Amino acid sequence: MEQSLTRLARDIGLPVATVEEARGTASRWPADRRRKTESFTVHQVLARIDDDAERFAAIDDLPGGNTHWTLGDARRRVGSQTKMPIPPQEKVTAPHPPAQNRCLPSR
Repeated sequence: MEQSLTRLARDIGLPVATVEEARGTASRWPADRRRKTESFTVHQVLARIDDDAERFAAIDDLPGGNTHWTLGDARRRVGSQTKMPIPPQEKVTAPHPPAQNRCLPSR
């Protein structure tokens, strides 16, 4: 399997990791469970939901009465940091990368 993914990646000019990630996302979303109006990226983010039933229900549970998912909404649904937090409380509670101390010289 690894050789065929490597060959495919080379043939289409993408890194092997990108092909593997796309394959993993597709395997979490059977064709009859995909929402055609949503981007692959939204499916990729929601694929982080481990439980199949919860994941399949989540894609149909559109946030805030919207007609489609935004990438930020999908990231919020799985508990990831968004690029543009909406409410001030989200800025406080969103996961953040570790802070770096820029005041002390590095050794």
